[in-house]
Amino acid sequence: MANQQSLEEPKDEGRPLEYCLRKYLLLLAIMVATVTYAAGFNPPGGVWQNTEAGHLAGDSIIRDTYYPRYLVFFYCNAAAFALSIVVIILIFILAVVHDKRGLWISMIPLRVAMVLDLLGLMMAYAAGTSRGVLKARNACVLVAIFVYMAVQVVLTLFPEKPELPRCTDDGKKEAKERRRKLLLLLATFVMSITYQAGLSAPGGYWDNSKEGHTAGDPVMREHHSIRLKAFFAFNAIAFVMSLLIIMLLLDKQLVIPLLKGKNQNKTSPVRTFVLKAYIFIALVGLAGAYAIGSSRESDTTIYVGSLVFAVLACIIVLKAIISCQTDSNERSNNVEAQTSTGNGGEETKTSNVGAQKNTRNAEFMDQAQSLVVLLSTLVATVTYQAGLVPPGGVWQDNWIGHEAGDSILLSMQPERYRVFFYCNSIAFAASLVIIILVQYKPILKLRVLQFAMILDLFGLIGAYSAGSCRDVTTSIYVIALAGAVLIYVVIHVLFITLEDEEMGKEGREKDQKLEDKRRKRLLLFAVLCVTLTYQAGLTPPGGFRLMDDEFGHHAGDPVLFYNYPRRYNAFFYCNSMSFMSSIALIILLVNPKLYRPAIRSYALSVCTAVGMFVLVCAYAAGSTQHLKTSIYIFGLVVLVFFVMIVLVIYSYWRKSSATQNEDITKQDTKTVKPTGTKSDVGMEDNITADVGIEDNITAKSTELGKSSEIEDKCEDKQNRSNNSIERAKQETAIESPKKEDKSKKKHATRKYLMLLGVLAASVTYQAGLNPPGGVWQGNSNGHAAGNPVMHDNKRYRYLIFFYSNSTSFVASIVVIILLLPEKLLGEAWSLHVMNITIVLDLLGLLLAYMAGSRMRLQSSGYFVVFVIDAAWGSTGSAFLYPQLTATNYTSWAIRVQEMMEDQGVWEADKPAGANVDARKDKKARSHLLQALPEDFLNTHAAKKTTVHQVWQCLKTRYVGVDWVKAARL
Repeated sequence: MANQQSLEEPKDEGRPLEYCLRKYLLLLAIMVATVTYAAGFNPPGGVWQNTEAGHLAGDSIIRDTYYPRYLVFFYCNAAAFALSIVVIILIFILAVVHDKRGLWISMIPLRVAMVLDLLGLMMAYAAGTSRGVLKARNACVLVAIFVYMAVQVVLTLFPEKPELPRCTDDGKKEAKERRRKLLLLLATFVMSITYQAGLSAPGGYWDNSKEGHTAGDPVMREHHSIRLKAFFAFNAIAFVMSLLIIMLLLDKQLVIPLLKGKNQNKTSPVRTFVLKAYIFIALVGLAGAYAIGSSRESDTTIYVGSLVFAVLACIIVLKAIISCQTDSNERSNNVEAQTSTGNGGEETKTSNVGAQKNTRNAEFMDQAQSLVVLLSTLVATVTYQAGLVPPGGVWQDNWIGHEAGDSILLSMQPERYRVFFYCNSIAFAASLVIIILVQYKPILKLRVLQFAMILDLFGLIGAYSAGSCRDVTTSIYVIALAGAVLIYVVIHVLFITLEDEEMGKEGREKDQKLEDKRRKRLLLFAVLCVTLTYQAGLTPPGGFRLMDDEFGHHAGDPVLFYNYPRRYNAFFYCNSMSFMSSIALIILLVNPKLYRPAIRSYALSVCTAVGMFVLVCAYAAGSTQHLKTSIYIFGLVVLVFFVMIVLVIYSYWRKSSATQNEDITKQDTKTVKPTGTKSDVGMEDNITADVGIEDNITAKSTELGKSSEIEDKCEDKQNRSNNSIERAKQETAIESPKKEDKSKKKHATRKYLMLLGVLAASVTYQAGLNPPGGVWQGNSNGHAAGNPVMHDNKRYRYLIFFYSNSTSFVASIVVIILLLPEKLLGEAWSLHVMNITIVLDLLGLLLAYMAGSRMRLQSSGYFVVFVIDAAWGSTGSAFLYPQLTATNYTSWAIRVQEMMEDQGVWEADKPAGANVDARKDKKARSHLLQALPEDFLNTHAAKKTTVHQVWQCLKTRYVGVDWVKAARL
């Protein structure tokens, strides 16, 4: 279904570029909403820790120290958040209108909303990172960037120039769009992580105005001012470059030149080379900001930089090993292929038939795998951050019974902390296991995917209910919200289906395609909404109390809860409602029997709309402690949404009226033609012409008889040439789907690796700049303010975390760079090397999590055993089995027989009439199925009930090769 969709879409030449990139624009809007949502709750400069000297605990510090800067940041950030919600709604509306009515509405409202969204993000970043945002120098830079972005928007409005190279081949167009999507994915995540890092400076902010420093200023400015300036410069460069990359990629006239062509240098415009430069500068800025901001000494920065060469050396070694293995495999396959030349046609026919029968199962498995990959990668990112920065905060000093950097919740409520920690760790470990296992598709079963998803979701639910609450009653209420959403969906579907029993029976195939499209959009929104609200629920706005006081305030409790209990409850329950409704949506969207009636009855659309509304409510309640400001935020969202909806309605009205006029004119032209007198005259002329033709035929019949022999010879030659042309067409028709499937698989693998690379880079980037355990807030007892607490208290554990995290970050950046050039992906070894590099990257992430979360030695052992057992238990002995190809059946069968004999299950290979133990036969069949390729597994082996039937089916398919090999032996 997904493949058919991708094949059909390029044929529609009138579709806008925004519709082609709708999933990635939706991802961009949700990521902007994510970072602005988090920035509204954790403003730059930090928050006041105590209510004193006219300051309210939990309020933003820069609101009192730099009020103009605070106003610019707060309202630009709120505008970017509101515009992101509007962009999400517009994408949903435009897609539904096209699916239902077949109309291309004007994309101007969407473009305007996106440009204003990015501009608001840029202004909020400038105000949050600079104390002098309104100075002349900074204003000039902002104006220059604004003018440049406006020029890019104007250029996209012009029609395409005829002299530009245009791809006439659908395959080339699709390849161009794929590269555009890949770069847009990269730019989106670079933008999100640099925005968060710029607003939360490494080393933290001063929370008081003592000892010559000002509250709200970065702590690193006192001892490492040059390093801090360098970090902000590199981070700002990467952020601005990512915005410019996004603007360039939204230009339909842009040529993406990553695929090396023969005349590429002659036809590439200037903006193409500018795009390459932007990508290079953004990645260099990202790496430079991490190397400078994650360390405090020059030698440590050099060590981090040298990790690039270490990762490249490992890649070179892996390349050499894999190249040697592929050369030996090719030589053995060539020898076996020469022995089976006489029977290769039958194998090709059977494989083609199997490929045709395999489409439905393969599509279902691909959809399930893409779903699990998206969910598991994002779950891994949020659980990694939650494990390093636990809810409740950390102790700021060494005191009786605890050390600085230890979790406050562990000291106050140890049982609740353990429930949170182990649920969070199980979700993180399960996500890593599934990310690794998805690369081995033949051994990955649908039950494993479903089990992993359930484990992830229930781990998140348990961790959220334990970490966001402080009493059992509230935790029960939070879990009950998910059940309420599920009950509502069931009741909604039942009532709607009772009213309309014929729903979905007419045009079922078309409806299923539209439902699958809508399912992808809803699923993307639900998964990203889960990650957004999970972080906000564990670290609420205003932070936590860091110590007990005489007013009855307990350490680890939210500050906002003591200041304004009603406001905190409004934020908490709105955020929890959004989180649990998203979890319920994901559960419903997994099973087609559940999500199809729910989508047809618009039950899931209602849940999504409610989730968006409560998300806005949570932002308005949590981003400020002042009622007027919350009202302003609501008014801003309503105003922006109203204006954009009016523009969409106007565009829809114009487009629908234009199409109606076109239909009327077409009907008029059809009805006018038969009534004219000229048609009658034309009919008489045709009759006389036919009579003249008959006379000519009778006069020339004798001449035609003489030349019949010559014409027969010419016809024979022409038939031969036509047959050769038809054969060539048939061969191309057979080969083109194979090439297209191969390119799609390569693009899917490339996109999968890029997604893992950017997510691993984003989570390790943030963890390196804000290490677990926090930083020292003052210069005392030999500790320097801004240095990591864990570096002094638990040095060896910190070193393990730091270098594991840094290695994972550097490996992710290297993989991203290697995925960009198209020429490199043509090599046979590249994808294998990058797969192994990503696995090592994730293992480094696992080691950094265990060290950074201060997991005890015994718990670390349990954690590692769980990961290894889950990975090995899901795959069984499949890693040991050889890979079956079209030419190595005999050697493969001998090896599999030896391995099954070692397992004690070979005796089960007996005919159906023989006395075979059912349990042993089931075990033997499961072992054999793990060694089979995916196409054969889904088409033939799934229908066989015994292991003997599977072997007979294998011999039938590969009998030609088997006979030739047996004859030679």
